[in-house]
Amino acid sequence: MASKPPVTPGMKKNSVEDRMVSFIDRATKFEEFERDILPALQESVRRGEAPAAMRRKYLSHVQARQITEALTNPDATKALAAVNSILDREEGKPVERKDVQHRLGKLNEKELDALLISKIDDMPAEALDGGDEE
Repeated sequence: MASKPPVTPGMKKNSVEDRMVSFIDRATKFEEFERDILPALQESVRRGEAPAAMRRKYLSHVQARQITEALTNPDATKALAAVNSILDREEGKPVERKDVQHRLGKLNEKELDALLISKIDDMPAEALDGGDEE
């Protein structure tokens, strides 16, 4: 079962004519891709171009596609995913910040010294002499 072309802003949902126009627009975009981009991609693959170089080469096409998706997709979830993808690439993913407090951070020097001494006292003798057995 073929899926219906997406409904673009301003389109009537059930208008056959509008769906046909949308289909023709998508077909035209695919023809442009097939004529202009696909042969260049195939040539890059034939030459053994590195994937990173190919990504850099076609980055503007990918970004244009994402922006188009973000602005025209009637499915809010897909449009939001496209927007987030663009922002993550351009601005970086948001950093989750945590306030980390070390469990020994509030001890004063005397308390830290006492704790270290008690840990040293609990260690086996062979651990203290470096474990070098000759």
